[in-house]
Amino acid sequence: MFHKKPDGMFNLVFCSATVMVWLLLSATAASAQTFTLDSLQRRYVDKRFGMVIHFNMNTYSPGWANNRVNPLLFNPTNLDCAQWAAAAKAAKMTYGVLTAKHHDGFTIWPSKQTPPNGQSVYTIVQSSQSTMDVVKSYTDAFRAAGLWPGLYMSMFDVANGVPRSSTTRWTPAIRTFILGQITELLTGYGEIPIFWFDGYAWATGHWANPWQEIRDTIKALQPNCLIVETNGMSLPWESDAVFIEEDGTNWIPPGNTNAAVQASSISGNWFWDNSATSGSTLKSVANIVTTHLNALNPLYCNYQLNCPPNRQGLMDTAIVNRLTAVGAAWSPNLSRPPLPQQPPMIESPITPVSVTATSGTALNAIDGVLDRIVTAGVQTLWQSTGALPQSVTLDFGKSYSNITYLFYLPRRLANTTGNITSYRIYVSTNGTTFTQITTGTAIGGGTFGTWAPDSTIKRVSFAPQTARYIRLEAVAVNGGTSAVICDLSVGGPRGTTAVSKPELKRTLQGPETMIRTAIGRVNIGPSIADKRRTVALYDLGGHLVGQKQVDKGTIDLHEEFGAADGVYIVRVKVDK
Repeated sequence: MFHKKPDGMFNLVFCSATVMVWLLLSATAASAQTFTLDSLQRRYVDKRFGMVIHFNMNTYSPGWANNRVNPLLFNPTNLDCAQWAAAAKAAKMTYGVLTAKHHDGFTIWPSKQTPPNGQSVYTIVQSSQSTMDVVKSYTDAFRAAGLWPGLYMSMFDVANGVPRSSTTRWTPAIRTFILGQITELLTGYGEIPIFWFDGYAWATGHWANPWQEIRDTIKALQPNCLIVETNGMSLPWESDAVFIEEDGTNWIPPGNTNAAVQASSISGNWFWDNSATSGSTLKSVANIVTTHLNALNPLYCNYQLNCPPNRQGLMDTAIVNRLTAVGAAWSPNLSRPPLPQQPPMIESPITPVSVTATSGTALNAIDGVLDRIVTAGVQTLWQSTGALPQSVTLDFGKSYSNITYLFYLPRRLANTTGNITSYRIYVSTNGTTFTQITTGTAIGGGTFGTWAPDSTIKRVSFAPQTARYIRLEAVAVNGGTSAVICDLSVGGPRGTTAVSKPELKRTLQGPETMIRTAIGRVNIGPSIADKRRTVALYDLGGHLVGQKQVDKGTIDLHEEFGAADGVYIVRVKVDK
């Protein structure tokens, strides 16, 4: 049932295209200040050392991306997140990142979202600890210890029907589900300084999912949240920091000056196993301090050390003792110069609805499969055929204003054959008449219209454009006659695709009794005898879009308000 606030208002959030609704339990505590992206990156790299906490269903059912094992297996009988925080403090760590949901899809908070595959939600409420909320216990404990409480969430989700596919577009039900779970995590647990995505660049890509909606929703709900995603890049790609997951080959490159983080596990696995208890596979103090912290920190790269709790919900004594020894052996070098000015980023990326090319497999140019920088098996490349010039054209589905950036990701291996060295960029609002952008800036050096043949991300900026289509034409390439694109990204500064302002938090303030989703039509609650309700619609900036009285429990926001696609807020007030 719906519970009323003192002022008679109820809070909901929805996406009118899908249509999604959340009845919000509590608003995130408003920050005194909204930081610029550059400031967020500086704050982050100055944290230097953090704890990753893989604790989820795989703690009890070993494996990877298991499909709905018995939820009763999840049974931390002695959960003590304060013990985790104390161990992190002993090591001189400054923040944590907890796996709120891994690839299995099991949530260790009581998520109320409706899975897109039609099954019941796979959550801690079904476990042997049905009243527990690990995310709350963790965020409370780390915040009380003076540590940042970051969260991890996998988009790839076996149990609930979010596929590992860069060619299958997300359905409205998937968008509702994922954005709903993100909103639960960012409105129910106070300020979350770090949100780490997995199962995105290597699993679903930024074409299959509406990355601009995801990013805009996060930044609207929590403007000071730094977004990190697992992609193994040597430079940022649609996230706020470089992320490197060690796998025996990946390592932050020499001379790095980008805000970055590198992660590995203290034990042989990401999740707990018996070796963590015995201590037989734990990294040595020298490995943690010398090989990692002292090597990574000078490169503006945080080190995230995974420390998995056991099945009781405690960190094993061997891990606690090793962390204590690390803290005794290491102190941060505070004489490191400040993080250099970071290059401009696409803070509002635009997700294309389709792509065409003069030759080759066009989708490979936008599918977002760009995980490893040294392994060919996880890259997909657009490769042209025939004589140059050859081109790729992105269709955004509708016109966007304030488009100012195009990023080109070339081949990521030592072989740079086919990387574009001379190019032209065109824009169009109708797909028929294209206008060439003749002036701009090559961000990071070089001349607009030319690129070096190396494997680094190429960035260009130009005067703000309004366009539905953008075309990259390869005029010349490095060696051979076939142009190569690993990926393209287009967008602009924050606000290009959605309004994201702190006013949102004031609109959302108020108690919340449950979170739920609806698709197609918005259910605002059962009819109330002799009562009418005033429904107010707001954009993500917290600005009023429209308001009207209704006397029914279900309304269509497209019909009632003429709402366009996007994320909105609905507030419902029962009139006296």
